[in-house]
Amino acid sequence: MIVDVGLLPQRPIGLVAEEAKLAEQLGFGGVWLADSQSVFRDGFLALGLSAQRTATVLLGTAVTNPITRHPAVLACSFASLEELAPGRIRIGIGSGESSLYSIGLRPARLAQLEETTLVLRALVRGEPAHWQGHELRLAWPHRPIPIYLGASGPKTLELAGRLADGVIFQVGADPALVDYAVRHVELGVHQAGRSLADIEICMRLGCAVHRDPALAREQMKHYAAVAAKTVTRTVPTDQLPEELKAQLAELEKRYDYLEHADPAARHREAVTDAIVDSMAVAGNPEEVRAKLARLTGLGVNRFIVPITQPDPAAAMHLLAEAVSELRA
Repeated sequence: MIVDVGLLPQRPIGLVAEEAKLAEQLGFGGVWLADSQSVFRDGFLALGLSAQRTATVLLGTAVTNPITRHPAVLACSFASLEELAPGRIRIGIGSGESSLYSIGLRPARLAQLEETTLVLRALVRGEPAHWQGHELRLAWPHRPIPIYLGASGPKTLELAGRLADGVIFQVGADPALVDYAVRHVELGVHQAGRSLADIEICMRLGCAVHRDPALAREQMKHYAAVAAKTVTRTVPTDQLPEELKAQLAELEKRYDYLEHADPAARHREAVTDAIVDSMAVAGNPEEVRAKLARLTGLGVNRFIVPITQPDPAAAMHLLAEAVSELRA
């Protein structure tokens, strides 16, 4: 099992880079930064600083989007990061959510996400690409960078299976929903005549570890809301647990994207115990370890755990302890 951390630049980027450094010291495999300009500090600046303060961890976006950032701008940013951290950069891109809804825009359509992925792949390989009638190219040295698609809806999961190097899905912690996501990735893989070995299956999963399980659950309410919002927006209704549908609908009505992943978000009051259990993992180290082991058995290669607790360093130390045996 590979366990990474996800960092949300809710704090000054110097602190975020120090958290990336700590993640490396604690043995996590990668650090993924969110890109949501109205909600967080700039993810690419934070990645650049993190690249300078680390030496081995993978660094990527989870995720950027093709609406607020032109494909040529994205290619330039990722190629520049690759110069800072050769072989360690991963392009994580999706249709967009909080970065777009917070400024009145809509997510990219599937065709635009597919076209952007192909354009990015060509540009970072040093090949010309065409976008909306214009030829694009990078005029300076560059090298291939793996591309991971952020996906939770069935068609996007299948697209990832067809053409991406990796997929990052967020469907909560319910084994039935994880199975749904992996099945659709597999479908895309088979449609393209690929093998599952050609794609890394990553699961973005809210996870809080504490000696006091009740406190861990309380700490996870705001991120369980994030996952629930993604699930209700992208996962077909017939895949959702029947007993949760009314609770998820109430949370959907109260959700405020400007308080996205904020521990003090007012909509966390609509997060029930059932939502926490279905959308995240929370408990003491032994409980968390057991839950992650079960999810690994469903085909997940890599977990990306967002660190959103008030004390990020303490949260990472506890998470590292909980997963140490699983990573051995």
